[in-house]
Amino acid sequence: MHNVKIFTYLSQIAIIASMSVCTVILPHVALTDGGVSNFGNNPSTVAIYSLGFGSCTLFLWLTGNSLMNLSPKLKIFSYTLFIIGELYLLILLSTFPRQYSFAYSRAHDYLGIALFFIEFIFSVWILLQLRNYSVLINFVITVSGMFIGLISIIKIVDLLFVGQSVGSIGFALLMCINFPEALQSYL
Repeated sequence: MHNVKIFTYLSQIAIIASMSVCTVILPHVALTDGGVSNFGNNPSTVAIYSLGFGSCTLFLWLTGNSLMNLSPKLKIFSYTLFIIGELYLLILLSTFPRQYSFAYSRAHDYLGIALFFIEFIFSVWILLQLRNYSVLINFVITVSGMFIGLISIIKIVDLLFVGQSVGSIGFALLMCINFPEALQSYL
């Protein structure tokens, strides 16, 4: 279980830290340029963005592999983390060509929506497993960010970066604080 916790923490630290550094380097992206993916299209932040998404992918896969080795009962969670990691990788790879092609841009957007959807389902599972105030608070943070992202996608407001950031922080809290506890009933 030790490796599961370490790799889970590293996956979330990688994505949150890289987005934080990118925000410090290019604060105007947070204020006016839409979503987090704009860091991947700027020469000043592309390496940090790529490192964050790539590291998050790797550590989610390592978490999934550690779960698989821990117990066969955890196979579904391993596969879920493999899928989430794969979505992070596909979002990273689709970031670069999205500014040159409408089709790539749409694919990139749909991959982001799929990631938030799977993270939402995973968050609901954690909430239903634990049902305590800690998980409820982290779930509300996650869902608030996802809601802000959703209303930005459907053009009610233009706060996509805020939604993505809040949703990511909430999901990171769920993964680091609540996910290991939720697994205990399966061990």
